[in-house]
Amino acid sequence: MSDIDADSTTLPTLDALLQSRRTVHDFTDAPVPLALVQRALESAHQAPNHKLTWPWRFTVVGRETRRELVPFALAQKAAGRPAGELPPALVAGVTAGLMNPAWLVVVRQVRCADAARHREDYAAVSCAVQNLMLSLHGAGVATKWSTGGLSRHPEALARLGVDLEAEEVAGFVYVGHPQRVPSVPRPALDAAFVTHLP
Repeated sequence: MSDIDADSTTLPTLDALLQSRRTVHDFTDAPVPLALVQRALESAHQAPNHKLTWPWRFTVVGRETRRELVPFALAQKAAGRPAGELPPALVAGVTAGLMNPAWLVVVRQVRCADAARHREDYAAVSCAVQNLMLSLHGAGVATKWSTGGLSRHPEALARLGVDLEAEEVAGFVYVGHPQRVPSVPRPALDAAFVTHLP
């Protein structure tokens, strides 16, 4: 009996989670218990870490602090536009995008001057983000890993307590209940993606 056969009772559930997780762009304002986020962070902390550097850092941000980020996000949208107010629909959309998710997790990576270790550390942080999102998905909670402009905005990052001398932001993970879950066409796993050697 193979290892897969011996452990077949757990694999379908894990595979179902891996294959059904999607990035959600629109969230409701329904609450998510902080305990679920904490449990997901525990799972993130179990990510593979080749050099045992534990390079990930997390900041869990509630709505009160995010309200202070809205002007930064709006200023980015206004950049390059003719003088005047932003369209109300755009203001509402940007505000909802920040305020509707129950939580925002700022994922940071400790800086390292060695290029090879930096690459290893980024891979580890990416695995931690995947663990975080899969844990929440397993609890019926949606996520979005964003590397958009706000995650690189110096004033916004200062408000979030990010020390850009010592760390860099790997992204923002928005956590909440989805308004809708997108369906993303995915190419077949064929010879373009997989090579078998004897």
